[in-house]
Amino acid sequence: MAEEDSKMEVETPNNGTEAIESAADAEMKPEGEQVEENESKREAVWEEEKDAAEDTRPRIADVCWSSTDSTPNALLADDGHFLMSLTSSGFQFLHAGVRATVGIKAGRYVFEVKVVEMLNPSDEGCERTRIPTPRHTARIGFSLASSTTLLDEESDEIYFDTEGYFVNCGTRRKVSQRPFRHEQVLAVLLNLDPSCSDVNTISLFCDGWRVCEPQKIADGLLGKPLFPTITYKNMTLYTNFGPTPRKSLPFKCRMLRDAAAEDVVIPSVTDTPEVLFPIGLPDQGVFSWLDGFLAEHPAHELSDRALLEWARKSGFRPRGFKTSHDKPEMNFGIPPIDDGVVNKTMSRLSPTLKRNFICMELRGNLMSSERSASLARFPKDSFKRVAVVVVGQPPAPFVAKVHEKLLAEKVSKVEKEREIAAADAAWRQKADEKRREDEGGNGDVNMANEEKEEGKDESVPQEEKKDEPIELTEEEKSQWFLKDDIPDIAPAVLTKSFAGFSLPADSEGFDEVRYLWHSKEAAEDHFKKWLLDLKRTTRVEDLEPSTWFKGHWEEWQRKLNDWKKQQVDAKEAWKRRGSKVQQKTESKENGKENPEDGDKNGKEESGKEDGKAEEDVKEIDEEEIDPLNCENVLDIGDGRPLFHDWVYEDWTLLSLRYELHLLVHAFRRDMNDPDRPNFIEQHLGFYYSKYFDMQFTLKNFGFERFLDLTTLIKDSVRINPDNSFIEASVPEDTGLEKFIGFTEYQRRERQRSIDAGDESAQLHFTRPSAPPRQQYQQRGSGRDRGQYRGSSGHDNRGGNYNSSAPPANKRAYTPPPPAYPNKYSRGSEGGETKSRGSYAPQSRGGYSGGKWS
Repeated sequence: MAEEDSKMEVETPNNGTEAIESAADAEMKPEGEQVEENESKREAVWEEEKDAAEDTRPRIADVCWSSTDSTPNALLADDGHFLMSLTSSGFQFLHAGVRATVGIKAGRYVFEVKVVEMLNPSDEGCERTRIPTPRHTARIGFSLASSTTLLDEESDEIYFDTEGYFVNCGTRRKVSQRPFRHEQVLAVLLNLDPSCSDVNTISLFCDGWRVCEPQKIADGLLGKPLFPTITYKNMTLYTNFGPTPRKSLPFKCRMLRDAAAEDVVIPSVTDTPEVLFPIGLPDQGVFSWLDGFLAEHPAHELSDRALLEWARKSGFRPRGFKTSHDKPEMNFGIPPIDDGVVNKTMSRLSPTLKRNFICMELRGNLMSSERSASLARFPKDSFKRVAVVVVGQPPAPFVAKVHEKLLAEKVSKVEKEREIAAADAAWRQKADEKRREDEGGNGDVNMANEEKEEGKDESVPQEEKKDEPIELTEEEKSQWFLKDDIPDIAPAVLTKSFAGFSLPADSEGFDEVRYLWHSKEAAEDHFKKWLLDLKRTTRVEDLEPSTWFKGHWEEWQRKLNDWKKQQVDAKEAWKRRGSKVQQKTESKENGKENPEDGDKNGKEESGKEDGKAEEDVKEIDEEEIDPLNCENVLDIGDGRPLFHDWVYEDWTLLSLRYELHLLVHAFRRDMNDPDRPNFIEQHLGFYYSKYFDMQFTLKNFGFERFLDLTTLIKDSVRINPDNSFIEASVPEDTGLEKFIGFTEYQRRERQRSIDAGDESAQLHFTRPSAPPRQQYQQRGSGRDRGQYRGSSGHDNRGGNYNSSAPPANKRAYTPPPPAYPNKYSRGSEGGETKSRGSYAPQSRGGYSGGKWS
């Protein structure tokens, strides 16, 4: 026995240093001295294992690998003795995991694992991706019933791997200098027997020899049933639960199949597995509920987020970031995973496996058509198909966990701030002490003591503040769900899909519909309210302008151009008339009469009569004209239109009035949804651009808020203070001339305020800048040569227009001067001209003393 122990210590030492020393000592020292030294070394580390005593207690009926807890790519053969896995369609990159049907809570038991073969599947298409190493691996250990079967360093699990490492609840260290080879038999022993000196330990043996000293089990796992678990990749394993070992240990130890019934736990298994379809609302705790449910009811989740976690536990790291919890980005560089091949294979494979599944497709489960398609994949005679509705106010235990996490985050944040403040205070104190030493030297000691006392007094409130309890605010206590920067469903996807959302109906074919948080009626009421609020506050991305809108928009553009042309013509006619009247007045003052020639032809007489008629037209006092009830906006009675003296800002406000009026009514008609008659202020820019193909820029109007801008156009559109909806103030069949009256009335009111000294009434619109003139480019070939390129600009609301520079060999066109100046002046009583801003036309004067001058 001593000789065998000597060989064991030489071949499988405890660490790398001992391996070299043991091998060297075995060659240099006599055999007797070597045996004595190894015996004393081992006695210092652990005591010799004792043979298991006779046990007459009843034994368990059987133990095997659970098909309900294993991953879908794990394949069991020969009554569970052989473990294999899928090695194509992307599964060759993912770990497989299995867990035994029996958990150990007391006693000392062992089970064996043997590597039968190592597979080398193809990695075609992944040449540029770093495949996690090693390509072949097996992790053998124990896990809790609530944990996953994929053993990794981040979970509360204990295991040995074939690379010679031992992992104990996140702590990883080397216990063997050589990886385990093909055809070796590995035995894992769990010792929970209090009569043994190495109680609460786990040990690894290779071909019957101890690999390392017994490893202590983490305190978090003590007192809980531990289930044998294996995670493997690209391997075929043979497992043995006993009762006869393939390789005997140096001492007698019962295998797991020979365990006493009192020492183990056997979870109950239903004959018919369940497939659950969770149905919840986005960003209202459905994924948090699922995580808690899986911790108590192990099942395999069929979802993109589960595949993402599966790949992460298999050693991959995504290159991008998560856009949503429901459909995270698969960016691993592995085509079968990124392109959805693994998910499609899982969809076809899962109905053939006798496992509990959870189909966690948040968007898909909210749509009746996709629910029906998912339901049809699982045969009714093989699965119990259950719809789980998680909608409404969550129960008190769920809210308590949310508040617990909120408080933990708040405490962590406050403690971090206090640490930073304490470090800053310590640094300042040292700096002050050094400064006093440099400045004071041998100064007054009492003054220094007083300063120290003051420093102590200042630190007292900080200590008291540090001891103040950290509690949640009332607003935080009213919070039901945790807030996350990553949405459950991407906003663009939610916008396109939410109109088809619904709760499951009894006629859809589910074996059961469970309402966990509320009754059916309460859940439906909550869902309808949520859907209505979402409709009113979500943009309609696929909305297209209707023919009705296009027809009214084209008619408005024609009218607007005609009115602007008529304004120019009226100004020219009014200017000619004023010149003739002035000439006639001067002639009368000089005592001259205009000669009349009776022999002139009829054409001259006709022109004279027209001129006389023009002179006889009396100028109308526009103050007497009510712009809101003007019968003919093109002629107020003296040939002038109502918009005769309008300037840039007036035309801009006229266009804005009708455009928003038309937009609101067109949206209502195109949506044809009584639940969404209008849109909110935040979506104005989006719909304005979609309908008018122009950008709405609020700052061009000189305002920071749209609410302030509506004070100028409240006669046409307004904001509902209750829901922030933009609403039309007049019916959709309002005549176009009515908007001219609105604009003129508001212009007069604004001018009165300006004349009264209210500077805030002045407008500060930003005019669009003229597009830069493009130089002719004499380059290119063929038909491109000799052509010139145009440029694009924007109007006052951001609309695009094109302009082109003429060729250099042609004379450039010079536009005529504007028909009216950009700025107008108002005359005073003494004949002096004073500037009064843009809304005091020189030809019409300003408002003073209750009438227009």
